[in-house]
Amino acid sequence: MDGLHEPVSVSKMTKTPVVLLGPDGTKEFLLAPLEPSELGELEQWVRNKPIKVFKERIEELGDMLTPDERLVMLRVAMDESTKSGSLTEPKAQVILNSIEGLQFVLLLMLRKNHPDLKYEDVRPLLTADNILLVKAKIDEANNLKSGEGPGGNSSRVD
Repeated sequence: MDGLHEPVSVSKMTKTPVVLLGPDGTKEFLLAPLEPSELGELEQWVRNKPIKVFKERIEELGDMLTPDERLVMLRVAMDESTKSGSLTEPKAQVILNSIEGLQFVLLLMLRKNHPDLKYEDVRPLLTADNILLVKAKIDEANNLKSGEGPGGNSSRVD
């Protein structure tokens, strides 16, 4: 197996909570390791991302597209969606390493300890200044060496 699809054993999870500080530096957010069901949800989100992007483009272009062009764009989106495959695939890694991808991973990891958080609440927790720190915290919470987590090799901070 590829590591992301194997069952997560309790022994692989961290024993102490991993804390991420909010933008003001005072509020603490506790990251929980990703559970297998959350990895499935993350994989589904990654697969749906190309379709969402293409649908937004189709709406932006509006009447400039013919029905046939819309159909072609939708087929391309669906093809891209199936290429994302597992979370370890290169196309999936690109999506996961985007700001939006990392924010979604954070949401999944935070909602166990902070069930009222919404995606909009998570967005300010990830900035250009702290992206490497957040990636390292994601890996730490999942008891992985830096770069082995959902963000893949580009999350290395060594």
